[in-house]
Amino acid sequence: MVLQNIHRFSNPDKAAITHAIVHRALWEYLNALSSLPDEAEQEKMRWEMFEICQNVLAEIAHTRDGSRVVREFLAYCTAKDRKQILKVLKPHIERMGDDGAQNMLFTALDATDDTKLLSTCLRNRRRHSKTARRSLLYVVIPRSRRDLTPDQVASLSGTDPIRAKPFKKHNNSRESEVRKAASEGLGTVHPGMAPGKRFISSSMRLSTTELLDSYTADGVALVGDAAHVMVPHQGSGAGQSIGDGYFLATLLSNPSVNVRVIPKVLSVYDAVRRPFAVEVCRRSHLNGLFYTMNHPEFKNRIAGCTSQAEQEQVLKQLGEAVKDNWERAWSSSFNDCMEAGVVTLKRLVASPSDVTDGVSAVL
Repeated sequence: MVLQNIHRFSNPDKAAITHAIVHRALWEYLNALSSLPDEAEQEKMRWEMFEICQNVLAEIAHTRDGSRVVREFLAYCTAKDRKQILKVLKPHIERMGDDGAQNMLFTALDATDDTKLLSTCLRNRRRHSKTARRSLLYVVIPRSRRDLTPDQVASLSGTDPIRAKPFKKHNNSRESEVRKAASEGLGTVHPGMAPGKRFISSSMRLSTTELLDSYTADGVALVGDAAHVMVPHQGSGAGQSIGDGYFLATLLSNPSVNVRVIPKVLSVYDAVRRPFAVEVCRRSHLNGLFYTMNHPEFKNRIAGCTSQAEQEQVLKQLGEAVKDNWERAWSSSFNDCMEAGVVTLKRLVASPSDVTDGVSAVL
């Protein structure tokens, strides 16, 4: 009776298969099979259900119960069936962001022999998904409570019986192949480094913007990332955004400010905050070149080293360069910047002098 009704619901033209209540019924049916005393009967009924649902798995994978159904098939079907499931899901994996969808990929990593297809799915997910980090970490540290919730770990443990069964490939070999394939393109090794002294530089792309000539125009002020997107190598992006807002709010709330004075407020904001933010952007970018061993000077010098002692000398000089680049972060103060802005605004409100002259006089 259940199989007959599921046949009707699984017709993609009628769209009934997309409803969560159908996914719940499927999950309860598959879950009930485990109570049957005859394992052969369990496998037979599970396979019959898989035959009905295999072409619509992508339609049910988006709900909690639907993802459980897919995971049940991944765990207990044959190697050939698992390959078919991954082929059906492959175009959609990169957009699967919730815990249930991620658990499907984790179950596939636990139970699938086809490492080539698995690796392709991982690479697709790495390029497009904001939650890809968990997928990559699962390959290295499966079921880590640092990256997975207790509910996820408990749910994934349901596939442990299938992991205990022998695979075509040895488990360690299978996991090693997936890790190797999933790691392609994540880092590059710098040439010229001695064995055991390799430096890995990230090939992940970081988006920034061109430095702007002004943060204000026609009564509008840009703050935060709208004004200065910076790379994260000085850990200052969020702080600069907060500083922009605080600086502008402090000037606008000054008792001497009214509607007619707002253009002067924006001029002070641009004249004082922009040079400060530009310098932070520049130093963040420079730190990035240092950290990834891509600074032209040090990169070429390291590549030309012929001995370990020579390498260590260059690296020591690189360390000093990093230290010097951080010096401004320790010695500069937002309070000084804020004070300069307030003093300059008072002078401009009191007299029509040029804002640049006013800022120069204060700084």
